[in-house]
Amino acid sequence: GVWGITPEQIAEWKEAAEKGDPAAQLNIGFAYANGDSVPEDYAMAYAWWNIASANGEATAKLSKKDLAERMTKEQIAEAQKLSREMGEANPKLLDSNYVIETETEEGPSLGEIWEQIKKKLLPLLPAS
Repeated sequence: GVWGITPEQIAEWKEAAEKGDPAAQLNIGFAYANGDSVPEDYAMAYAWWNIASANGEATAKLSKKDLAERMTKEQIAEAQKLSREMGEANPKLLDSNYVIETETEEGPSLGEIWEQIKKKLLPLLPAS
């Protein structure tokens, strides 16, 4: 690949990304944007960056914006739809690896609170 990224590295990133790791989601976006060990696919790059951005990854937000300048409005709409479908198919994409399940006497666990946040974030993905 252009950056020396191997298919094995892509597989590792994809596994982490599917568990909600925003850095891995960012890296997969770069791989698709550059066609590095995966086919070049701007829609897929945008979709991964859209998800990473929703997880708070600032570089993904900037990268998505730059990529959008090379895409048509139709391609952007398709990429947004793709990111929404990816999130619906795998809600863990919006999970953080750093969320810790804890029960408290005062109220819901952090995991339950995170589920509530995801329900509010997921519909916002296409508009990102």
